[in-house]
Formats: sequence, C-alpha cells, structure tokens
Amino acid sequence: MNRRSVAADSAGARHRTAAIERWAAGAIALLLGGIWSIAAFTGLSASAQTTLVPRLSAVPSSGPPNASTAVSGYDLAPLTDYQIQVCGNAGFGGSSICDLTATATAATSETGHFVVFLVVGRPPVPCPCVVKATPLKGTGGLNQGIVSTPITIQGVPIRPPVPPPANGNPSGLVVDRAELVGSRTWAEFFGDSAHRTLILRLRDAGPNLIPSTPFVLHAGPAGNPTQIVGAPFVPPLRPGQVVSYRVPVTFPPLAHGNYVVVGQLGNTGQIVTFRATASLMPWGLVIVLAVILLVALGLIIRRIVRRYQRRKDDAAGVVAAGNGEAPAGSAEEPAGETSETSLATMSMSDEQG
Repeated sequence: MNRRSVAADSAGARHRTAAIERWAAGAIALLLGGIWSIAAFTGLSASAQTTLVPRLSAVPSSGPPNASTAVSGYDLAPLTDYQIQVCGNAGFGGSSICDLTATATAATSETGHFVVFLVVGRPPVPCPCVVKATPLKGTGGLNQGIVSTPITIQGVPIRPPVPPPANGNPSGLVVDRAELVGSRTWAEFFGDSAHRTLILRLRDAGPNLIPSTPFVLHAGPAGNPTQIVGAPFVPPLRPGQVVSYRVPVTFPPLAHGNYVVVGQLGNTGQIVTFRATASLMPWGLVIVLAVILLVALGLIIRRIVRRYQRRKDDAAGVVAAGNGEAPAGSAEEPAGETSETSLATMSMSDEQG
C-alpha cells in the first residue's frame, strides 16, 4: 500500500507540474499573439501622408567659420530669386541677426529647386544658427515667405534663442487651427521616429491686406522645442481669406512624453504664436519588456516547482526504504527455502531406514 500510494502521489505531482507548464506556455503564446496583432493593426491603420513642403538643406551642416557649404532649396516658388544668409538666434528676427558680409543669391528652376555655395561666416548674435533663404520681391510677382535649415558653426557661442516680443499680430492674422494628427506606425510602436502632420489654418480677420508673413517652426519636448522644422510660405492674405497647411513633422526615436510644435508668424513687434501638442510613447518596447519579465518569472516558477517535486520524490523514496518492506520479504524467502530443504532431507532418511 505504501509503495502504491507513493507512486500515485509522484504521478499526480508530475501531472500537476506538466499542467502548470502547459498553462504558462499557453499564456505566453496568447500574450505574444496579442502583441503581434496590435502591432500589425497599428501598422495597417497608419496613414501615410506625402506633402510637398518647401525646405532647405546645407551640406556639410557643420564646420568652422569661413568654410563653404552647398545650400539646396526644394519645392520653393518656381523661377524666383532667393537671398541666402547665415543667421543666429535660431532665425528669430530680421536682417540684424544675419551675417550680411557673406550673402549669396540663387534663382529657382521651374520645379522650385536651386543649389548655391555659401561661405559660412559669423553672425552678429549667438547661435543656434540657421541658413535662411529669403525670396526677393519683384521676381515673377511673387513674395513668398522664408525657409531655413540649421547649421553648426564651430567656435561660435551658443545661447538659448530669444523670440521677438509678442506685442500684437500682423494686421489681424488669426490662427484658427493648429493640431498634430497622425497614427502610430508599427516601427514607432517599437521606438522608431514618430511622424505627425501639423494641420494649420490661418485667417485674415482684419480689414486690410496682410503682406507675406515670416514663419518659423520649432519642434521638440514640451520644455525645450529647439528642432527647426521647415515652415511653409505664407503669401499675402486678403481680408477674410483663409489658407491651410499640412506640414510633416518628425520626432526623434524613443520619444516619450509630451512633444510640441511651436510656430511664430510675423515681424518684430507683431508676432502671432501657436502651439500643438502630441503625446508619444513606444508602447511596443514597454510590452516587450513586460513579456520578458513574465517569461523570466515563468522560468523561475517552473524551476521552483521542479525542485519541489524532486525533493518530494526523494523524500518519498526515503520513507519507502524506511518501512523495511523490501528487506523483510527478501529475508523470509531464504527461511522458506531452508524449511523445504529440511523436509526433503528427512524424507530421504526415512526411505533409507
């Protein structure tokens, strides 16, 4: 009875251990399947948006003063002359923040493209610095806005940019809407760069024509938006006229928390500002870390259960050996054989007699 009960207990324990292992494996597989489904659904639901936005590039974008850089303009006003300068204070302000001793001019093609070499001088104010392209009036009747791109000048002091004071607005310019829209992609879900689109709607709410308005955009964390974003041109606006823009914005990898896009329109003393916020979080990485922790916990539990079962089996073997059943049986068998041998010897003696 003892051996049978021990064997039954051992088999039951092994069955329970196998059931626990199957349950843990099923739970992990279900969790991984859910994560994969969420990532696939997020990737499929992402809206891909391709919008042509005027932009500028400088190659190389870093170097010492008096070095040359190739400045390229893309998707600008076609057949238009531009003035290219290096400016400090992140581009906030007029010509007083720019290096006027090294200025280049370039004309765009029919597709709005130009390439020109510019000598990078020292602006009269500290960096962050930008290469700014300003369209010249009187070319094809166009007077579009300003486009810029960041540039690093070695050895030039850097200070936080100082925006112009917001004392009013340029003759009634109103921001009706400023919003960041866009869905997460599967790549962003796992820590890649986040792509959003700034939906901007401007309106001339005054009685007068608003001339072309300088426009500067910055993006980044809510407390320090220093990334320069290519801003669209703002043409002259008639009273009551409304213009809308869709500006792609890219945030850095692993961005988490609240990120903003801050815009400023107008000249010194007449500034309109707006702010759009997006909440970012790489939930895929968070879930992966949680799964890793669950798997590790499952392995630890499995090891504990196996160690407990092994100790229980060892204890059952010790108890079975201590009952003395097997030694008693083996000792009785020789005694029985001796009795049979004695009876055989006695019968042989009787026959001889």
